[in-house]
Amino acid sequence: MTMQGPSVTFDASILVLHPLSAPQVFNAEGALEFEEEGALVLPVQKQLKDAMVRVLSEFAAFRKTPAVAVESRLRVESQDESEFPATHVVRLVGMGVTSAEVMVFRAAAQLILSSLVPQRSLAEPDMGYLLQENEKCFLCELGDGIAAKFAGKSITQGFVVKFGNADLHGVSVQGSMPALALEQGASGTLEGVGKPIGFNEEKSTAILRFTGAANDDGLSLGRERLEVLCHNLDFLRTLAQAYANRNLVKFKAIRQPEARKKRSVITLLELSEVAANNPDQFQLE
Repeated sequence: MTMQGPSVTFDASILVLHPLSAPQVFNAEGALEFEEEGALVLPVQKQLKDAMVRVLSEFAAFRKTPAVAVESRLRVESQDESEFPATHVVRLVGMGVTSAEVMVFRAAAQLILSSLVPQRSLAEPDMGYLLQENEKCFLCELGDGIAAKFAGKSITQGFVVKFGNADLHGVSVQGSMPALALEQGASGTLEGVGKPIGFNEEKSTAILRFTGAANDDGLSLGRERLEVLCHNLDFLRTLAQAYANRNLVKFKAIRQPEARKKRSVITLLELSEVAANNPDQFQLE
C-alpha cells in the first residue's frame, strides 16, 4: 500500500463532510470497526461531495490559478480524536496552494452551497468579500446547477458540511431541498402522453417514452425517451401505478437550463394516469 500526504503543511481543506449522527464505532486492537458501510458515508453525502469537487474544479479553471487542483479524500482518524472518525475532505493541492487561496475557495464553496441550503448558521462568517464580482456571477451559475441536481430531494439521513477543519458549525443538509422555481431561467414547457418505463425514488428521476408530445412552440417532438426530475411523491405513486397497470400517463413539464447551459433539466409539473387504449382523448394545446 502506498502512503501519500498533502503537499502543504497548513490546513488546505475547503470542505469537510460527515453524517449528522455519530456512527457506532468499535476499537478492536487499535483498528476501527463500523457496524455497516453506511456509517462511514451516506450516499447523498457522496453525491454532493462529487458535485462540489466538479464545480470547484471549474472555478479553479475560471480563475486560471496555476499549479492548483481540487481533490477529495475519505479521511479516517483515531476514535479518541474525533466524534466522527470518518469524514470526506475536499481540499486544494499543488505547488501554488496558499492559505489565502484556500480562503477564496472556501468562500466560493459557501456561495455555491447557499443555492442549496439558503439558511445560514448564525455563527457562520460571511466570506463573500473575498470574491470578485465576476467570480460571484460565475459561482451563482454553478450554484444553480447544484440546486437543480438536488432540487426537491428529501434527505432523511442528514449530514454536515463544514468550511475547513477548524469550522465548528458548518451547515446541515437535511429535509426537503428547495424545488426548482419557474423564475429560474425556464426555457419552455413540454406536455404530452407517454409510457413510464422506469423511475428512481432516491434520485427523484423518472424515464418516459412518449408519442404525440409538444413543446410550448407547438413543435411536435415525435417518439422520444425522456428523463425527468420527479420530486412529488404523489407523482411517483402515479408512475408506479401506471407502470403496474401498463397504462400511460399524461404529463406537463418545464425545461430549464442547467449551470453553464450544458444540458436541460426537465421537471414534472403535472401528471395523471391515462388508459392505454384511449390516449387520443387528450388534446395538446
